[in-house]
Amino acid sequence: DELSPPHGGPVVDFAAREDALLVSAALDGSMRVWDLAPSEGITPRCLFGLLGYKVWLGSVATDGVHLVSDGSDNCVIVHDFSAKAAAEAEEEEGLDDDDDDDDDEGEQW
Repeated sequence: DELSPPHGGPVVDFAAREDALLVSAALDGSMRVWDLAPSEGITPRCLFGLLGYKVWLGSVATDGVHLVSDGSDNCVIVHDFSAKAAAEAEEEEGLDDDDDDDDDEGEQW
């Protein structure tokens, strides 16, 4: 089976999670998150993609809360998907009107 939509360049790395999510990284600077959980009549599907933010991706890794990538520019990018990071982003955008204090444990993406 082919995964669709395909990357625009050769895939250079994968990072898998135990819950059947797979991140693929390609030389075109894109990453895609795939749901590989077997389901009757449903093929693996792309949940979302990060496109064009990095030229010549080299590798990708995840701990379930952070997504880390590097490339030919010798820079490492860390995406933080924790509940704390999401709350801080909402606060910066003025979207969070309550003063809830979520614990620092990351929500798995």
